[in-house]
Amino acid sequence: MKKKKRPDIRVNFVFNAIKSVMVIVFPLISFPYISRVLGVEGLGKFQYCYSVISYFILFASLGISTYAVREAAKRREDKNKFSQLVKEIFTINLITTAIVYLVLLIFFVSGAFTGREKIMLVCSLCIIGSTLCVDWLYQALEQYVYISIRTIVLQILSLVLTFLLIKSEKDVLTYTALYVFSTYGYCFLNLFQMRKYVNFRVTGKLQLKKHLRPIIVIFGATLSVSIYMNMDTVMLGAICGDYQVGLYSAAVKINNVVKIIINSISVVLLPRLVEYIAKGQKEEYEKLFKRGAELNLFLSTASTAGLFVLIRPIILLFSGKDYLPAMWTGRVLALRLVFSALDNIFYNQVLIPTENENKALIGTAAGAVSNLILNAILIPQYQEMGAAIATVISETVVFVYFICATRKIIRLRIILGGAPKFLVASGIMGFVINYLMKYINGAFLQLLVLVPVGALIYIVILGVIYLVGKGNIDNLRYRK
Repeated sequence: MKKKKRPDIRVNFVFNAIKSVMVIVFPLISFPYISRVLGVEGLGKFQYCYSVISYFILFASLGISTYAVREAAKRREDKNKFSQLVKEIFTINLITTAIVYLVLLIFFVSGAFTGREKIMLVCSLCIIGSTLCVDWLYQALEQYVYISIRTIVLQILSLVLTFLLIKSEKDVLTYTALYVFSTYGYCFLNLFQMRKYVNFRVTGKLQLKKHLRPIIVIFGATLSVSIYMNMDTVMLGAICGDYQVGLYSAAVKINNVVKIIINSISVVLLPRLVEYIAKGQKEEYEKLFKRGAELNLFLSTASTAGLFVLIRPIILLFSGKDYLPAMWTGRVLALRLVFSALDNIFYNQVLIPTENENKALIGTAAGAVSNLILNAILIPQYQEMGAAIATVISETVVFVYFICATRKIIRLRIILGGAPKFLVASGIMGFVINYLMKYINGAFLQLLVLVPVGALIYIVILGVIYLVGKGNIDNLRYRK
C-alpha cells in the first residue's frame, strides 16, 4: 500500500470520543421510553434473546477482529500484502459464520427457543451483520472519522424510528429489529468502501491455516471475557426469569455507558501501538501507552464514585421507579469500572500488541471460570445482586493475574503509579456530591447540577495534588 500520511491520533481521539458519547447518548434518550413502553418483562425478554445470540456472534467472529486489527496494522503500507490478508481473514469469517448458522438451525428445530422464536430469529441477523461489517479493516487503517460519522448518522435514524414505531409492550419484535438495524445497518456501506483500500485483483493462494492458531487463542480470551460479561444475564434469565433480567439490564446499561467510553481509548490506540512495536519504536510506544493508561484511570475512578453516589437519580430519570430495586445492583457494578479499565489496559495495550495472547487467554479464562462458579452459587439466593457480585469478583481475578503476567513486559508502577491521586480525588468528589444531593430535589435537577459540579471538584483536586508534586508518573520502561 502506498505510504500515506497517518491520521492524527488526536483527531481520532476526538471523533471516536464523539462517536462513543453519541452511541451512549442515543440509547440514554430512548431507554427511558423503551423501558416504560416495553415494561420490565418485555425488556427482559429482548435482553435474554440478545444475550444468547451474542454467543453465536462470538463463535462466528472467533478472535478475528482483534487479530485482524493487529496484523493489518503491520501491513497497511503495502497494499498487496494488506489485500491478501483481508481476503484471507474475510474468508475465514464467512466459513465460521456458515457453521454457526447451521448450529443455530439445530437449536431452532430442537425447540430450544420455544416462546421466543421470532425475537431470536430477528436477533440472529446480528450474526451475519457482524461478519459483513468488517470494522476491523477500518480500525487498522485508523479511519475513525468515517467510522464515527457513519455510526452517528445511523444512530440518529434509529432513534427517530424508535419513537415512531415503538408504542406498546407488544412491539418487542419491532424494537429488536430496530436494534439490529442500529447496530449493523452500516455493513453494506462498509463493504462498498472496502474497494478503496483492498485490491481484490491480487492473486495468490489463500493461506488460511497460518492464521488459525492466533485467532483461536484470541477467541479463547474473547470467549472468556464474554462469559463473565454476558453469562450473568443468561443464567439469571434461566434461573430467575425475565423480571430479574429486566432489573439487572437496567443496572448494566447504566454501567456500560461509561465503560464504552473508557474502552474506546484502547480501540484507538491499538493500531498505532502495534505499528510502533513492529517498527521497534519503543520510545514512541512508551509515550503513547503512558497517556492511555493515565486517561483510563482518570475516567474510571471518577465514574465509579459518580455512579455509586448518583445511581438513584440516574435510575429514576432513565428507567423509572419500577427499576429502583436495581439501585444497589448498579452500585455494586460501578465498582467493576476501575478493574475493567485496568484489565483493558493490560489486554489491549500490553498483551495483544506484544503478541502475548496466550497470557491474555489464561487471565480471561480464570475470570470466566470464577464467574460461572460464583453465578451458580450466588444467583439462586441473591438473584440480580448475586450476578453483580460475581461480575465484580471475576474482573478482580483477571486483574490479579494480569499483574503477574505483565510484570516482565512493563513496570506495574507505570500503570498504577497514578492510581492513588485519582482514588483520593474521586473519593472526595463522591463525598461532596453525596452531601450536596440532600439539598437538591428531583432526579433531573440533581444530575444537571451535581455531574458538572462533581467533575469540577475532581479536576480541581487533581490540580492541587499535581501542584504539591505528586501528580507525575515515573518514566516507563519497556522490556521486550
